[in-house]
Amino acid sequence: MKAIVASSLLLLFSLLFSTCHNKPEVLSTRREIPLQYATLLQLTAADSFTIATIKDPYDTTKILQSYCLLEKDVTPPKALPKATTIIRIPLQRAAVFSSVHLALLQELHAIRQVRGVCDTQFIIDQNLQALIQHRRLTNYGGSLRPNLELLVATRADALLVSSLVDVDRPELRKTGIPIIECADYLETSALGRAEWIKFFGLLFGKGQAADSIFRQVEDRYQSLTRQVRTLRQRPSLLVETKQGGVWYVPGGKSTMGEIYQSAGANYLFSYLNKSGSVALSFETIYKKARNADFWLIKYGDTTSLSYQRLKASYTHYSAFKAFRQHNIYACNTLQKSFYEETPFHPERLLEDLIKLFHPQLLPDHQLRYFEPLQ
Repeated sequence: MKAIVASSLLLLFSLLFSTCHNKPEVLSTRREIPLQYATLLQLTAADSFTIATIKDPYDTTKILQSYCLLEKDVTPPKALPKATTIIRIPLQRAAVFSSVHLALLQELHAIRQVRGVCDTQFIIDQNLQALIQHRRLTNYGGSLRPNLELLVATRADALLVSSLVDVDRPELRKTGIPIIECADYLETSALGRAEWIKFFGLLFGKGQAADSIFRQVEDRYQSLTRQVRTLRQRPSLLVETKQGGVWYVPGGKSTMGEIYQSAGANYLFSYLNKSGSVALSFETIYKKARNADFWLIKYGDTTSLSYQRLKASYTHYSAFKAFRQHNIYACNTLQKSFYEETPFHPERLLEDLIKLFHPQLLPDHQLRYFEPLQ
């Protein structure tokens, strides 16, 4: 009899323990994962899930999107915030709309977890191009109008969409595939954007690798900024060229604007209180920057840019001091992995810029992206 009672009690205890173990976790047990630089991303962890909250870049009092990251067999927690999207991790068949994030996933050794990509013409890396050519990565077409039928047919488990891309999101939602907003582009600091690597690491089960990479980026970036912090001489800087009737420059609160200042330059448009690009007239640019010491230009072309070609495209460029003194440096983004590398490795760009503006600080550095215009 005692044996029967003991067995019954043991069975009852096992059932109770099993029931408690499988109960959906409540949100009161969560804890925040510290992020030192990112302002648009918040990560909150519990024992069996993580809540990722992305703030609206244009109104940070509002939430752009909220995600609950759950492993495949875990029961969703109770009382999730309204409009929270459940993402089963690690992702195994992601569709990546941006070459920037594709390059990051390659560095995280997560390419096998990517099903396909958009805008393949912007992918510089030859290994990635080979995967596309051999159809190990599906080409979904342009990021503005991706092939929705192909997204469904290839059973993509998430769509990584850059907030920079003005794609028709209501149409994307009709596929039933979760959309992950990659709003890192609108962070206001270089390390803030780079810190988003922690979010992507969580999505693909590469959290430790992501943390390790970010620590290295942070250490090198901070070391470089300390070298220029006390410099009194800061050369003035103009960037980019006219596109049609306007001239786009990074706002003073953009990651690029911040990097220019961190590199020891006097970025002439740092006063623009914007985190993205700002469209200005040629007259405004000329009035402010005609005497700039340096001029940096990014372009994408199969033919190298030269002073002759630059002047032929718009004769008034020759009126700028940097043009007359041949102090223009250019980066051909069809040949250099500028867009693929610098968002999550701003320290590499910072090295280039310091070499240009203050060459005595990095005498052994070889320019990675920019080269003198010929």
